Amino acid sequence: MNRTDPIKRFHIDWSDLWAGARGGLRQHPEALARSIEALWPSPGRALACLSVRSGLDLMLSALELPVGSEVLVSAITIPDVGRILKEHGLVSVPVEVDYDTLAPSMSELERLSGSRTRAVLFAHLFGARVNLSPLAEFAQRKGLLLWEDCAQAYVGDDYSGHPKADVAFFSFGAIKTMTALGGALLSVRDPSLRDAMAQKQARLPEQSSRAFRAKCVKYALLKSATHPLAYGALTAICSSINYPRSALLSAATRGFSDANLLAQLRLRPGAPLLSLMHRRLTSGCGDSVLARKALGDRMRERLGVSFRVPGAHADYHSYWLFPVLAARPNDLCQYLEARGFEATATATRLGCISASENHPEAEAPTTRAWMSQVVYLPVYPELGEDRFNQLCAALVNYSSGSSN
Repeated sequence: MNRTDPIKRFHIDWSDLWAGARGGLRQHPEALARSIEALWPSPGRALACLSVRSGLDLMLSALELPVGSEVLVSAITIPDVGRILKEHGLVSVPVEVDYDTLAPSMSELERLSGSRTRAVLFAHLFGARVNLSPLAEFAQRKGLLLWEDCAQAYVGDDYSGHPKADVAFFSFGAIKTMTALGGALLSVRDPSLRDAMAQKQARLPEQSSRAFRAKCVKYALLKSATHPLAYGALTAICSSINYPRSALLSAATRGFSDANLLAQLRLRPGAPLLSLMHRRLTSGCGDSVLARKALGDRMRERLGVSFRVPGAHADYHSYWLFPVLAARPNDLCQYLEARGFEATATATRLGCISASENHPEAEAPTTRAWMSQVVYLPVYPELGEDRFNQLCAALVNYSSGSSN
């Protein structure tokens, strides 16, 4: 049977899935939430939520910014961020992101900020972490709120958000590091804002325990399907019926559908989810993140000048995803798939946010251009040394033109 190594492996053990399916019995969600929040390195700041999207919606509901207020947003984010901002009457203004450092363009921030600007929302990408001190100084000088999206940057207690960020968002969604198949922790600097958000969340309906347990079963099946041999069989089946495997898995791992988005977000986390979050947070992820980082550094060194790696000069990189830039992304994906490695340009819902009608000049053309060349590679410790070497060799051969 042919082997195919998937683009990512779920960062969760079988014992965690079993614990999630049976967790939270006879436990109160409020008590579980308090115990989780007490674990956070910044005392008194943490708020447990259903998801980062839910936390963003809660924060905006509590702040009640004037309709038409503008938010400077990293050009690369998920579409739901723009949708949630729009639902609250806010205008997203995309800001260029440098591919080499993944930092925002400070000159673009200066150019695009204006009298209606109220906040900056910056997203750390691919597992890299940017030094936000220049951005924090900019926000303070302009009198703007600073929101830090750390959904892809969680590496345990090592980082709990920039000290000057007004709110930092951390995700434990299905494909994230230390996944709890959902859930988020927000670090909120202003105690009165945190309390207002907590009060609003307390009035929301509770997440269905049955639905979360069904989710644990679904991800047990998906975890089985991402074993290289099982994934090879899935690849063969999808190819035989001319169905894109990436579309199948993308749909299976999406946390929220496009329809009625806010109704899905406006729930408070239930006991099973909170129980699994507590278990994951107390088990730690240091060794696995260090192993992934070491492998990512090795891959970057092995590729040398063969491929440009976004974030290669970021202040810190844990390689939650490993992207490279390719002039012909589809050709590279097909070449690697023929050798048993999944590579894709759609590993996540990340993309370039569109400019608003109010700011047609904020198209972030440079960021849009390099993002159109991104290909995500399967680089993680479970790959094994032999397959890692085979992947490196295949990439170097492709780059040198000796792929035939």
